[in-house]
Amino acid sequence: MLNNVILQGRLTGDVEVKVMNNQKQTKYANFSIAVPKTKDEAMFINLKAFGETAENIAKYFKKGNGIIINGKLDVSQYEKEGQKTSFTAVVVNSFDFPIGNPKENAQKENENVPF
Repeated sequence: MLNNVILQGRLTGDVEVKVMNNQKQTKYANFSIAVPKTKDEAMFINLKAFGETAENIAKYFKKGNGIIINGKLDVSQYEKEGQKTSFTAVVVNSFDFPIGNPKENAQKENENVPF
């Protein structure tokens, strides 16, 4: 089976790395990007990153920066107060800079580029 997602968009907020309360103290980040749907519309995609990947995204990207994501679609289901709920996100396997380097990416943040 194939489960591969490639997205290019802009971060909707700064990425905050947290630590899971498990034996390994796994680092993770939940964040989202805006991906163009049409000229005037965007889709907001939920993302999850773990370990060094989460740390590097938080280090090199800020709100508004462009990013390319390669990952896999993940659907989690949980029950809260007797109601079943599902949550869809893309688990990040790798990432890249749309224009090739983080310094240029940061400079683009202040330009009026829609996506």
